[in-house]
Amino acid sequence: MNKTQFTTKYIIEYIHKKQLKKGNSLPTLREIASACDVSLFIAKKAIEILTRHGVVNSQWGSGNFIKDVNADNIKDILITVEQSKTQTMLKLKRPNYLAFIAASRISEFSGGYLNGINDIRKREGFFLILEMSNHSVETEIENIHKILVNKDISGIIIDSLYRNEPPPYLNELIQRGIPCVFVGDVDSGGYCQTKHLSCDNNAGFLAVMNYLYDMGHRHIAFVGTPRFGLPANQERYNTYKNFLAGKKLPELYITGTGGEPEDNFISEIRNTQCFQDKITAFACCGDAIAKELITACRLLGLKVPADISVTGFDAREWTAYYTPALTSVFYPTEEIGRAAAEELLAKIKDPLWNIPDSIKIKPRLIIRNSVEKINTI
Repeated sequence: MNKTQFTTKYIIEYIHKKQLKKGNSLPTLREIASACDVSLFIAKKAIEILTRHGVVNSQWGSGNFIKDVNADNIKDILITVEQSKTQTMLKLKRPNYLAFIAASRISEFSGGYLNGINDIRKREGFFLILEMSNHSVETEIENIHKILVNKDISGIIIDSLYRNEPPPYLNELIQRGIPCVFVGDVDSGGYCQTKHLSCDNNAGFLAVMNYLYDMGHRHIAFVGTPRFGLPANQERYNTYKNFLAGKKLPELYITGTGGEPEDNFISEIRNTQCFQDKITAFACCGDAIAKELITACRLLGLKVPADISVTGFDAREWTAYYTPALTSVFYPTEEIGRAAAEELLAKIKDPLWNIPDSIKIKPRLIIRNSVEKINTI
């Protein structure tokens, strides 16, 4: 029984309990909504059902009044409610499918999202259709159209490759009434996809900066190019700048432009910033960049963390076994996947459920062996 049916039945029972007669007034919509723990919209829908069956007379600005109460019309309403309940149960017994469109078959991120989605869909008895875009926006669009052929699709979770603009299929999904949720980072400074769940990059990088600061580091360089075009890197870079501004510390950068680690970082570390600016720690915008940077440091004879501390972001599996084991921020892909599936299923069960436009899942800092405490001067 959905919320509208439940509220309708409550009003009928209220009429009988209070022995209301023609002309008697009903409680206000707000009172009905509060008693049934539903929205005003649901309460209004229930009144509309009773009005159609001739039980209630709604007078604009005055309220709702009993028009006619007899055994036949009450019986008809109860039968309608029960039939709706039966139809709902039958619908739920049909095979219902969720779809997940992953950005890549080999991505640790897509795999994490999938694990989280699976936890929820199995609990709720849904089947899952998996499609992979393989880093192609054209394939992503094809996957959407392929899925829409299946009439049992109840909702879609998308790890989209569209980061800075709305995907072209979004309006079609909305028009068809198919709820969808996006996972992964998008450009929150520009376009933010509808119903979008992602990592709280600001909170994650702030944890890095606070940790390095507490370990005595005052000359911390951001490693990576803020203008990568990746929204996550821009968010992490902004957090870095804001933290240093608050502490009145200098902004330092290693951008890394080129191919191999020798080309990326060695010249910058040797000739420009590292020695001149007395950098003691590198805060990298990703684990892969941290790995390249450590390689460059070794080629220059610098030891990590004895001579220089390094942190990453994403905490990919290999970072735990790297030498040194990398201090990094754990990107909560499974939590994002679970939260996305929870929100999507809530929307499927109750079309009036309002999924927030943006949900940020807070990551956690994993402290390992790549940072050394130093004396603060």
